[in-house]
Amino acid sequence: RIRVGHGLEKEMMLPKPIIFALALVGLLIVLGPAPTRAAVHCRKAEQVIFACPVKRGKVISRCASKKLSAKAGYIQYRFGKPGKVELEFPKHSKASQKAFSYLYDVSAAHIREASRTEVSFTNKDVTYVIYQDVFDATIDEQGVAVKRTKDGKVLVKLACKVPAVGDLHLLKGVVKQVTAKKP
Repeated sequence: RIRVGHGLEKEMMLPKPIIFALALVGLLIVLGPAPTRAAVHCRKAEQVIFACPVKRGKVISRCASKKLSAKAGYIQYRFGKPGKVELEFPKHSKASQKAFSYLYDVSAAHIREASRTEVSFTNKDVTYVIYQDVFDATIDEQGVAVKRTKDGKVLVKLACKVPAVGDLHLLKGVVKQVTAKKP
C-alpha cells in the first residue's frame, strides 16, 4: 500500500519481472562479486578446482589441467595477490597428484548433517589444508589452514571472504583419499 495523500491509500502491485530483478540485485549485493579469471591464479588453459579471496587482498587458488585423472594432468596450489603468486606447490607439475590427499567426512546428528572436504599437501615442515565445511546443505566456511606438520598446531587460518568458485570434489579419485581420524 502506498499513501498518496491525506488519508488516501492506493494498492500497487509491481510486475513480476521487476520483482525478480530487484531480488537478483539484492542477492548480488549480499554475495558480492564472484572471483573473475583475473582474481584467481589459474591460467585460461586450466580448470579452477577452488579459488577465493582472503584477507589482505590475497587469493587461494587450486588449479588443474583441463584433462585430469589419477595418471594424467596436473594439480597446483597457488597463493598470493592477483598477478603475483607468492607460493606455488608443487613447482613442477609432473605427477603432482601424488603430492595431495583428499578427505571427505560426513557426520549426521539427528536430522542435521555436516560435512567437511579437505585437500591437503605438505611443503617442508608445514601442511596446507584447503577446506570446505557444509552444515545442513549450506556452506559454513571455506579457506586454508596452515599447520605445523609435527604436531598439527594451526599456524594461520585464512577463511574465504566470499564463497569459493570451483569444486574440491573434482579431486576425488584423482589424488590419494584418506579417512578422518576418529577421536
